[in-house]
Amino acid sequence: MPLQNVSIQVTEFILGDFNTKRPVVIGVVILIIYVVIIFANTVNILLIVYDKRLHKPMYLLICHLAVVDIMYTSSVSPTLIGALLAGIKTIPYLSCLIQMYIFTMANILVMFALSIMAFDRLVAISYPLRYHSFLSNTRLLVLTCVLWVVAFAFVFVLPATVVPLPHCHSKLIYSFCDYAAIIRTTCVDPSYYFNKNVRV
Repeated sequence: MPLQNVSIQVTEFILGDFNTKRPVVIGVVILIIYVVIIFANTVNILLIVYDKRLHKPMYLLICHLAVVDIMYTSSVSPTLIGALLAGIKTIPYLSCLIQMYIFTMANILVMFALSIMAFDRLVAISYPLRYHSFLSNTRLLVLTCVLWVVAFAFVFVLPATVVPLPHCHSKLIYSFCDYAAIIRTTCVDPSYYFNKNVRV
């Protein structure tokens, strides 16, 4: 299939269709789930922050996971809710790039957070008497900050890749801004960015 040669100036993207007969019902369900997630994670964070007895490595990891969960959910849910309930079918170009960045960074941070929690449990089971000498609150906070910096730097490649590319159309194939969806709006061959020759 030949690629289009004419590039356009994209100021906003058109969100992909939901292919549903009841968008309001789905929008209300997503809104309720989103509010519950934000409320539960906020209560979780406040309990851990204000209760001095919970200032231990495992609870700090749970607090970190709650922060990342809020970030992850908030990156996409407002766009979906706006599209389903208010009929907002477009998103500005810069907002789309920011959403893509935050969504991908939160995805990576969730993996990092779960990995640290697994490491914490491994140390607690393997070396129960030396646990506090291996993992202190200070070391855990330093490790968490390092992982945030690594995730920030790693994900910065995505917008740096997308911004210089010319766009041939402005309609996304998904209902939110994802790297794959944005790349497919460009005039370049997407097979360079996605290996389609891999057979599962």
